[in-house]
Amino acid sequence: MNDMLRLIFPVSLNSVRLADDLLAAIANNITSDQHLSYNIRTVLSESFNNAFLYGDKSKFDAVIEVRTCFKQNKFCVSVINEGSGFADIKENWDNFPSAQDESGRGLKIIKRLSDIVKFNKLGDNKFEVYVEFNLDKKREKTK
Repeated sequence: MNDMLRLIFPVSLNSVRLADDLLAAIANNITSDQHLSYNIRTVLSESFNNAFLYGDKSKFDAVIEVRTCFKQNKFCVSVINEGSGFADIKENWDNFPSAQDESGRGLKIIKRLSDIVKFNKLGDNKFEVYVEFNLDKKREKTK
């Protein structure tokens, strides 16, 4: 990864507020395209909130790691939490909850607003949500 920024947050409510502010600032400075900036901000927020809500909070020293990078015309983000993740959904988006359902809708939002989404188990107790945004792509407004 090129030009990487790495942020590590302890798992706490204060971290959620701080991360929201920092990730919004990053998204707002990635591009002058307000629509794309909004998409990036929304995906970062959803990814971090999912890591907080569903990660392993039983460990005293649990953290959420956010890695951002630029490579060519792409902005890439990994949100990594300590936890087992969820069932393999890589190819089965149709069986995921609808946007109106309380649980799971954030993943559909992430999928819709990102150009690439990958879910990866990293060892026994780490889980990654990886997203990419093509900064040159023309976008339609989200309905």
